[in-house]
Amino acid sequence: MRTYALALRSFLLTLRTLGALPLALGALTLFAGCDDCGSSHAVPFRADAGPAVVATPEPPPARPAFVAVDGIVLADGTRELAIEGAPIRATTGALRGALPIDLDADGDRDALVVSTDDAGAATLATAIREGAAFAAPRALGVLAMAAGCALGEVRLRTVAATYATVVVTPRCAVPPPLPSVVGAPTAPLAAPLAGETITFIVSLGAEPRIRERVQLLGENGRAPGVVALAVRVEDRDGDGSDDVVFDLDFTAPGSFRSA
Repeated sequence: MRTYALALRSFLLTLRTLGALPLALGALTLFAGCDDCGSSHAVPFRADAGPAVVATPEPPPARPAFVAVDGIVLADGTRELAIEGAPIRATTGALRGALPIDLDADGDRDALVVSTDDAGAATLATAIREGAAFAAPRALGVLAMAAGCALGEVRLRTVAATYATVVVTPRCAVPPPLPSVVGAPTAPLAAPLAGETITFIVSLGAEPRIRERVQLLGENGRAPGVVALAVRVEDRDGDGSDDVVFDLDFTAPGSFRSA
């Protein structure tokens, strides 16, 4: 550039001597737009596009608001249940409860079904809707209870889009009161054990499974007081998957909870 500047200055002085200053200004304009015009090397020019724009990633879509669904409680001896016009039938024993829910994400409602066999053993099964009818129920597992106990009451409920609970109150053989008169019956009677429940945690989806079994002992098997179990679902460890959380509450006799 120093050589170029000296050559240009010499050129202008020569033209000024000749009285051709207007021509020099035109030549200056020409030289200002050309760097090494005799060369085949192209000099790139770039238009300033302004500050760079950084794209902000779209936030992940929000989960739809969850609304819990309560199951249908059926009286002992029920042999058939219709859901949206399609029947579910007990092959043996009786239907005791059902939770209508779309398990295979095809837009219609399938069902979790609790049934008992002729011996009183309780089973949890899925019934998948196929067109206008349900396929034969597929057993997920036995709702296990202690020896001498049978299904008393059952409640089904979704606690998240991915989990449901099946809460069983067993009826168990307990000794009757001592007979007060000769000839009074002495055979065991079937009765619920006060405060005893069994909660089964069931994962939902195309392949439901019984994941956990939580039993609260009745009053005759633990310290006196009131015990309550609540089940909820949240992502506790931040890995993006639902975790099941159990909240256990115990109130001793004579104590109270503030509002």
